[in-house]
Amino acid sequence: MPSLPQRVRTRAVVFRRIPYQEATAIYELFTYRLGRIKVLVRGARRPKSRWVSTLEPFHVIETVVHRRDTREIQTLQEARILQAYPALRTSYDRQRAAALLFDWIRHLVPEDTPAPRLYTLLERVFHQLATHGPSEALFVAFLLRAAEVLGYPPRLDRCRRCGDRRVAYLAATEGGALCSSCARQAQAPVVFVGTQGLARLQKLQKTPLSQAGSESVSGLLDPLLEFLEGVMDLRLPRPRAPQSPPWGGTP
Repeated sequence: MPSLPQRVRTRAVVFRRIPYQEATAIYELFTYRLGRIKVLVRGARRPKSRWVSTLEPFHVIETVVHRRDTREIQTLQEARILQAYPALRTSYDRQRAAALLFDWIRHLVPEDTPAPRLYTLLERVFHQLATHGPSEALFVAFLLRAAEVLGYPPRLDRCRRCGDRRVAYLAATEGGALCSSCARQAQAPVVFVGTQGLARLQKLQKTPLSQAGSESVSGLLDPLLEFLEGVMDLRLPRPRAPQSPPWGGTP
């Protein structure tokens, strides 16, 4: 028996527009209730379409989606802007940082998989990005919190094998930190972060997101990316994650 259509109202962030037909476009959205979806928008490519200004990338919108389980692409019925974030469109560095966040969402969450806590986190990071500009620390904070809300927060305070607090490595197979002795005995690859590096990551785990951008995380992004990539591969094999761009420049 075919599934009945659902009319779902939900918050969403606009990722991108995909040209489809002469007057129709497909938009990729990350939504609070439905997860990452694609929606068909009829008339979206007409110059005077009511959709043009509403469905700009980086907009936070309220949507009404006509949804069927049997469809890969749903139909957008209504949309209105909740938050525009013009700073994300006028600054090249902020655009790149926002696009990187989108790439990570695509990597972390399969299509049609609700992830409301991750959606809420993305809106919070967008606010910080638009207000203060991009920073390596903000991106590290996003990754740490994304791992937490998706159910695999790294355990950083002590060795996952022996309990020693003198930790210097991260191991995906252990889900967190290892001391030097246990790292030498590990059968799977480990990532060196250093005692001070792990201490900084622990601090960032507890730092409010609004203050995370000012933390010192030099040299920590790549080891953290490698560790989280290993954790995700253990849970579900997937394409390699997008690499981070260089930070800095004029926000």
